[in-house]
Amino acid sequence: MAIDGKGIRCTVTDYSQSYQNFISTVSVYSHERGIVLKMQPMSNKKISEVA
Repeated sequence: MAIDGKGIRCTVTDYSQSYQNFISTVSVYSHERGIVLKMQPMSNKKISEVA
């Protein structure tokens, strides 16, 4: 299994701040099956994709 997160550039807010908020997608991919098992959008406002 592989887990990957990608930020969606057009959703960035607070450009001038050191901490910026944006929407990203996190997906779990099964190499064995060759399919994405789960995909979920998230906002990094309070948590990161690691959690």
